[in-house]
Amino acid sequence: AQWRRDAGTDPDGRADAAIAERALRWIRAEFAYTLDVPLAGRNEVDDFLFDRKEGYCEHFSSAFVVLMRAAGIPARVVTGYAG
Repeated sequence: AQWRRDAGTDPDGRADAAIAERALRWIRAEFAYTLDVPLAGRNEVDDFLFDRKEGYCEHFSSAFVVLMRAAGIPARVVTGYAG
């Protein structure tokens, strides 16, 4: 909610882009990629975002989607492999 208030609202989506960029800056500055994480818990996204701050691609993508949805920005995780 604070990020939304800070970004304001506008019809052309610049506020949404500002929120997404803020989330990406936070993740780049404070989080680390590792495959050495404990088994997933009941609140895995919360554990990743607020406690552990370490994880692998699924942690990063699901946490980003949760942040965007909380800000009112439609988001989803898409998985798969294209060789």
